[in-house]
Amino acid sequence: MHTHQKAMLWMHLTAAALLGIAPDYQAFHQKLAAAWQLNEDQTELVRAALVVSADHELNVSTFTVRCVASAGANMGMALVAGLAALSGPKHGGESLRVSRMLRAAMATPPSDISSFLSKRLSKHDAHEHFSPRLPGFSHPLYPDGDPRGALLMKMLDRNRHAGLFAIADMADDLTGQKLNIDFGLVAIEIACQLPPGAAQILFALGRTAGWIAHAMEQIETGQLIRPRARYVGKFPDIGAV
Repeated sequence: MHTHQKAMLWMHLTAAALLGIAPDYQAFHQKLAAAWQLNEDQTELVRAALVVSADHELNVSTFTVRCVASAGANMGMALVAGLAALSGPKHGGESLRVSRMLRAAMATPPSDISSFLSKRLSKHDAHEHFSPRLPGFSHPLYPDGDPRGALLMKMLDRNRHAGLFAIADMADDLTGQKLNIDFGLVAIEIACQLPPGAAQILFALGRTAGWIAHAMEQIETGQLIRPRARYVGKFPDIGAV
């Protein structure tokens, strides 16, 4: 089997596992459309979500995949490692927090949404070690706004999904922070009436394409990733010998 065929096989197997369906060889956006019963416009939104999620430099999950692949583990093990890293609430798991917040905000009377967001902002997630910020907003690499999230929002009808845009605008006014890809993915989830957690599936399946490419490139180098840990702190004063 050619390398490209192997890569596609791993993508299809991952999609089947994420969706809980039998493997097939449909295009991935069509596979999701069939599983979630989407119309043509919704299918295009899902396709865009997969594309913008595909790769993002050496984020924690991609670096994990490269490390595992460099050890000589097979592609399946490298992808499982990537999924494990992506599940964390500071990475792909962020979308679950965004979904809970957005759904709660949309169930709040419009006049109370600003107060709801203020209370959510002041909430201290000590058990999760989060700084006080709204889930789905700000990104360390994009101080002026995450272009991936902005693109997904641009594809939505502002009039039809006014509630989502109102929440984004209120949060921006409150914090000065722009929405990120997690907000955009969850906006697609809500706008298309997908099941809760679908945003994380979109992120994981889209990112799988990038993971496979990174793993293949790493394997071709034949090198084991082995950073050194050099102590740069102060040494204790043990006195004169």
